[in-house]
Parts: sequence; C-alpha cells; structure tokens
Amino acid sequence: DVCSSDLPRQKGEFDASAWARLEDARLARLQPLAGSAFRLPRTALSGELWASLSPDGAWTLRGDLRTPSLELAPLSSGRSLEPVRDVDTRFVFRYAGGVSTLDVDHLKAGWYAQDVDIHHLSLRRAEQPGGGNDALAAEYLDVGAIAGIAMGSGLAQGPWGDALRDLAPYGGLANAHLDLQRREGQPPQFRFRGRLEDFSVSPWRSAPGVRNARGYVELGREGGFVDLDTQIGRAHV
Repeated sequence: DVCSSDLPRQKGEFDASAWARLEDARLARLQPLAGSAFRLPRTALSGELWASLSPDGAWTLRGDLRTPSLELAPLSSGRSLEPVRDVDTRFVFRYAGGVSTLDVDHLKAGWYAQDVDIHHLSLRRAEQPGGGNDALAAEYLDVGAIAGIAMGSGLAQGPWGDALRDLAPYGGLANAHLDLQRREGQPPQFRFRGRLEDFSVSPWRSAPGVRNARGYVELGREGGFVDLDTQIGRAHV
C-alpha cells in the first residue's frame, strides 16, 4: 500500500524556511538547482541569508551580504558592464503571483569610479499579459553619481549622453519615484518625479545654469517641467 505521506505534495501543501551564514561562499555552484529562472552570482559572498516559502507559492529572501566584486549580466544589447566593487547591502526580495518586489535598506558600493550610498530604495515589477508595470522609489539619490555611472557605463548614449556631459549635474533627488509601463509593440511609457535638493547644472544651449537649487521635477515621455525655488519666488521651467 502507498501511504498519503509518500505522495508528492501539491502546491498549497508545502512551506519551508531556511537560514544560512556565508563566509566567502560561491552560490554559483548551486546554479543547477536554480534552473534558468535566474542567474546566481559567481562571486564570493559573506553575510547571512534567510529564505521562506509559503503554501501559496510565494517566497521571500532576506539578505545582509558583502562581496568585494559583483559581476552583472550583459545588457540585452550585448553590452558588458563593469563589476560592482565593495558591495555591502541589506535587502528583502519577495515574489508572489507574478509580482516581484525588492526593498533595499542600504546599499554601499563602488561602480564606474563613483561611490554609491543608497538608503531605503524599493523596486516593484508586475508582469501581465502583453507587458507589465514597474516602479522605483528612493528616499534620496545622488544625481552626480548616477550621471557618472550612466556616462561611464555607456548606458547614456547619443543626445542623452551629450546632454549629461554638457550639463554635468550634481546634487540630490529626494523622494524620487519612477513609474514605467511596458506594452508589447509599444514604446515604454514612464513618469518620473522627485524633489530637488542643492541641485546644480551647467549652462546648456540657451538655458542658463543653476546652482544649489531646490524645487520639484516631473518628467515623462512627452516632456516635463521643473519648478525651482529662487530668492525671488518660484520659477517654472
């Protein structure tokens, strides 16, 4: 006779949790177990990991990790990216029902000669038939570091790259939000908004430069605007 305990469990009948302490561990050795769903890093990791799987198939991964070098997968265009150096991060990754969320408590690293120091960043990716919706929110972003990475990596090319080099922006973006809609056969639609803090750019074309400005910015595929707080009031650009 076959006991019920010998039968394979169905979705909704299984949950699990695990904890691991890592010391120069190379998770890439476990790639055959992960399959093709995602690529495990080949670098040596140190720190702690917590993983849990709920009966409905949702899973959570918490990490407090460090690594001297983190290799990144090439872009869809085939362009290779420089490894991220001296990574120190604490995060929570969740997946449930086609929705992935990544909440980063802190991330410190070096990339393309820029110091990355990010706190309280959240990413959300929701897949749906024919496309999906993505969202990013950050407590504070260093504009100068982001511009340096975009130019150094070649991610900003053509008119965007030329504009970044000429503008040479630096300063901060607080409460930054980016919403992105992806639809098959259509260009992506996006909306970006945030608060400018001590923001500076060089003169560009017919536009004057700005130094240590505060205000609000909102951008989309069709255009956008900037409201600046000045000594004589508010200026709409």
